[in-house]
Amino acid sequence: MSRIPVLFVLLLLFLAAPWNPGPLEAQSLLGAGGLGVPVDPMDARARAMGSGGPGLFGWHLSPHDPGAGAGMNLPSVTATLQPTSSQMVRNGETLDVGGTYFPHVAVSYPFDRGVLSVTLAGVLDQEWDARVESTMNLAGEPVVVEDIFRSRGGVSSLRVGWSRRIGTTLGVGAALGTYLGSIDREFSRTFDQEAVGEDVEPFRARGRWNARGLNGLAGVTWQPSSSLRLGGSMTWPGSLEMRSVDGGEAEDERGTYDLPVELRLAASGRLTSQLAVSLGVGTADWTSTGEDLQEGGTVGRAWNYGGGLEWSAIQLLGRTLPLRFGYRAADLPFLFEGQAASERSTVGGIGIHLSDAEAMPLARSDVAVERGDRDAGTFSEEFWRTTVTLRLAGG
Repeated sequence: MSRIPVLFVLLLLFLAAPWNPGPLEAQSLLGAGGLGVPVDPMDARARAMGSGGPGLFGWHLSPHDPGAGAGMNLPSVTATLQPTSSQMVRNGETLDVGGTYFPHVAVSYPFDRGVLSVTLAGVLDQEWDARVESTMNLAGEPVVVEDIFRSRGGVSSLRVGWSRRIGTTLGVGAALGTYLGSIDREFSRTFDQEAVGEDVEPFRARGRWNARGLNGLAGVTWQPSSSLRLGGSMTWPGSLEMRSVDGGEAEDERGTYDLPVELRLAASGRLTSQLAVSLGVGTADWTSTGEDLQEGGTVGRAWNYGGGLEWSAIQLLGRTLPLRFGYRAADLPFLFEGQAASERSTVGGIGIHLSDAEAMPLARSDVAVERGDRDAGTFSEEFWRTTVTLRLAGG
């Protein structure tokens, strides 16, 4: 059995296992607002370039640029992992947290009339912990009470896509899929046992919600010349349904949220044979989603933008090692304690071309390292985020 079929089998086993796109440990407390923190499933090269996904030179699998897969002429596997560490400050208190995301994994297989792909990408993360200590009166006596709120899980999207080249300059693609994943919430209250005695037991309440709902993606890539490439995509998120589950049996209780259509536009240009630049912008209107939430709490229209440079002058053992530098800023859609949240980051990255054939990477790894910050009112957070993407292709 050749190397690529083995990878396909391993990937299918991975997809068949219970999986959430969330991290291994609690992440940003901003996930407590609205439906959580959006997971932007960009690969390491797109992150390092800052443009947001579409419009980068070359043919590759991207969850934000389905048209870019149209020129892939070999079966391929792409996987991305993302270790993250952050330091949060809220009301003068500091907390260090960290974990690892798996935001994106995909396979593709070319046919005579196009390229078939299967992509699993993160959508929303709801991994967070909150601890509140207060005093309440029990039988006329003040008692110290500790409340712990805990959320685990997230929402991902599994899509099947098709892309095709039209002529030599145009690539188009579309994908349709469904939401996957689950969210577990737990609230516990403990009392000062010395003050209340053994007759007052801690209180605990739990709930689980499973995600479902159709969603889609379409995009186009146009390269009118060797020095210019344009790309755009539109995500149709449909309605996200979160169904309550108790003891394995689904209840009637559920919530349905109309997520916004997201548009992304980007362009890349070659300034010289060894230097390329990329710029991109994206937007989505979350107003209707806020109306579906009991507490409301969205910023309305959210924007993201960024750009970067790719310098390909360095070579090692006959292989090009492109260096990348970028900047990206984004509005987060959900309010946190009534305040708008935003994120900014600077990033550096490198590409390692292990093996190429006919402009198609047979083995390539990309790494991006970000230093960024988020803020919302009195809450602030500084983070380091490393994104590593591995691409393998072959017959």
